[in-house]
Amino acid sequence: MKLFIERLTETIAEHNLTNEQFAKLISISEYRLNNWLSDKSKPRANHLYKICKKLKVSCDYLLGLEEKK
Repeated sequence: MKLFIERLTETIAEHNLTNEQFAKLISISEYRLNNWLSDKSKPRANHLYKICKKLKVSCDYLLGLEEKK
């Protein structure tokens, strides 16, 4: 999960978004996003899908199964 947190944080920053802006973009609370980023909870599949679509990145990359292309 550490790699997911690092890659998600990095990718959000690459899009020049704050955590608050990103949370709104994928229709979740900032509290929920902060729980993901502090490893208190994990995103469900539907949220993972939204993350990947909005950030234009693959799930495999975020989950550490492949490197960025």
